[in-house]
Amino acid sequence: MRLLLNIDVPDLAPAERFYVEAFGLRPGRRLGEDRLELLGAVAPIPVREAAWGRIVQIADPFGHGWCLLRFPGNGYDEITT
Repeated sequence: MRLLLNIDVPDLAPAERFYVEAFGLRPGRRLGEDRLELLGAVAPIPVREAAWGRIVQIADPFGHGWCLLRFPGNGYDEITT
């Protein structure tokens, strides 16, 4: 899978550090709220579990809002009828 993401930030160096460290997932590693908060993100609502998977909402240090979703089975088909 290829993903292209463009985000405008005021200062490239700290933005690059944040995005690489916060979202540089590797096999067998999980993204945790503690790690995001140490890097300057704010997770005002804890991770929520649902029948279709998990969701957490965060705000990065640059004012961008994120909804991170995990669909353990059939992707978006988990939430369609």
